[in-house]
Amino acid sequence: MEFPDTPSKYIPSFILGFFDGDGNVWMGDIHKKRKNPITVIQTSFTSASTYFLKGLHVELKSLGIKGRFIYNIKNKDCARFTLSVKDSLKLHKIMYNESYSSFCLIRKKKV
Repeated sequence: MEFPDTPSKYIPSFILGFFDGDGNVWMGDIHKKRKNPITVIQTSFTSASTYFLKGLHVELKSLGIKGRFIYNIKNKDCARFTLSVKDSLKLHKIMYNESYSSFCLIRKKKV
């Protein structure tokens, strides 16, 4: 499955819909054994299609979001595309602007 040819004005809505279905945000500490652990935010999208995630990556780049990497999940037939803290914050602004804020899962928006 490839990323669909979507008019640019609908890309934020499409990404929000995909995020509500197959995206998540994780916030927690890394390097816990160090003197100063680091709190991070990571956003990820999961799909059975690496090609779809590559297309998503291209679309997000056009919106100023670099993305980190796409990797296959061990022992599962799916892949994950992750975003860093800065990219997660940029994505939040794109997905939850005033036009789309009423068409989302509120529990995910809060996170």
